[in-house]
Amino acid sequence: MRKILYLLTKGPGQPALNLLPKNPQMGEEVSVVLLQDGVFHRQIPASHVYMLSNDAVSKGANSSFPSVSYQDVLRMMFEADGVVVL
Repeated sequence: MRKILYLLTKGPGQPALNLLPKNPQMGEEVSVVLLQDGVFHRQIPASHVYMLSNDAVSKGANSSFPSVSYQDVLRMMFEADGVVVL
């Protein structure tokens, strides 16, 4: 399975969200990590969505997405076949 990791740094209302795949191709696993202003998103069209805990705390954002650390994000980046920063 091909793993694609998206790092979403732009907040709601930015066109970056339109660049996320709505229907991943067969054999692709898409994950999204919300960081910087991206932590303010409430709905993301992906099955695996995470929020960087440091950014959520510093920006006062609350979300139902699971929190991850910088170490977790680095692990995800190295495990992914491709990383896209939006």
